This record gives sequence, structure tokens and C-alpha cells, in this order.
Amino acid sequence: MTLNFLFFIYAVLASFYCRSLYGEIIIPKEYRALLKDYRQSMERVSGLESSPLHWGHGIVIYCSKDAKKIYRHNHQQYLKEFDADDDEESEIKYKTYPAGTIFLKEQFVLPGKYDLSRQGIPAKADSLAVMIKRKPGFHSGGGDWEYLYFAANGTVIAQGRGNQVAIKSLCYDCHQNVSSRDYIFSRVFHMKEPF
Repeated sequence: MTLNFLFFIYAVLASFYCRSLYGEIIIPKEYRALLKDYRQSMERVSGLESSPLHWGHGIVIYCSKDAKKIYRHNHQQYLKEFDADDDEESEIKYKTYPAGTIFLKEQFVLPGKYDLSRQGIPAKADSLAVMIKRKPGFHSGGGDWEYLYFAANGTVIAQGRGNQVAIKSLCYDCHQNVSSRDYIFSRVFHMKEPF
């Protein structure tokens, strides 16, 4: 059995265990000041959508308010890159997020798949995945992002840099595929302002 598989099993079991026992998300103590009231202090940039990359969970993504413009810009550049003809000269310029930027993914077990009693509405997030942009030098080979993955009861499943074993298998191996976009995947969400 590979180490990646063992981390995957641990993460899935921890999130199911915590989902059944706890009513509210508990933020780990060392991150409470940073993530407190994130639904009010951060900008929601996605709807609830199924994510095969997050073990079939439904995810909702939030980012720090100062990152919203860069998120939109990078998404528009991605669409431009994706839609460009091979012989068309398009200049694609992704922007880098400043230190202090936070991205947070609420992860939900989708009803109907594992919980038939909810009739299509997730009760609450069963885990959170967080990326925090740190000062240059934190992990220069990984965009200086810190990764944090914790269960609903505040149990930290993985925390650290992209070159650490648990983070590499749970987070970084996918996020490194979008290093040109500063390691952040983007999605479209209809907000009050035009995208």
C-alpha cells in the first residue's frame, strides 16, 4: 500500500467520523483569529459543486476579499488560454497573489450519495481545506503557500508546505499542475458584480 493511499483513507475516515459527531466547524486554535467568521469576512467565489479532486465531496470556495480581483483576472486568462487557437498569438498573463491571501474550501458529503435523508441539501461542511499565502521564502518551490486540512471537530489532518509528505499527497500534487496560476484553480460563480 502506498503512503498516498494511506493518507487518503485517513482523510476520508476522519471527515466521516467528525461529520457524524459535531454540529459546527471548529477552527484549530492556532488559526482561529485568521479564519474566524470566514463566511462574513471572506468572499465566496464558487457555488456548491461536486469535486472529484476532493474525494467526491461538494465544495464551496472562499477567498480573502483582496484576492477576488486576481482570482477573476486569472480565471479570465485561463479561459483565454483554453479557448485560444494553436496558431493564434494570445498573451496570457497570470497574476500572483500577495502574502496574506487565504483560500478556503468547505467540503461537504453530498446528499444522495452517502446521506439519503438530507434530500439534496448538505447539513454542514465535514472538513475544510485552506491555503494561506506566506511571505517569500516559506516554500519558494511551491509558491509560498501553506496548506491546512482539518476535520469538522478541529482535528488537523494535514498542515504545512507542499514538499511535506502528507500535504504533497493530499493537496500539492494537484495544485502544482496550476503553478502558472499561482497554484489556485478557478471556477465561475455569478456574483452581484459582473464577472
